[in-house]
Amino acid sequence: MLEKKANLYEILSLRSKNVGFDEIKKAYRSMALLYRPDVCPPTPKDESSQRFVEVREAYETLSDPVSRRMYDYMLEQCRPWGPL
Repeated sequence: MLEKKANLYEILSLRSKNVGFDEIKKAYRSMALLYRPDVCPPTPKDESSQRFVEVREAYETLSDPVSRRMYDYMLEQCRPWGPL
């Protein structure tokens, strides 16, 4: 999945996990425009390509209801203090 242990909501700059599909889609589109490798200058192109992949993977997970539910469950279980 992702190389870094990043929160998928943070990757899409979402402040809460209580967001709907439309908000996820809107966040994905704005982040994808920032990191599209075909429009980035050559120097940060590799970094932008990696970031674009992370954004796409976050969107794919959070936009699918089953994957999102599984991801949210995993987030709860991996908290340092345990589930609430």
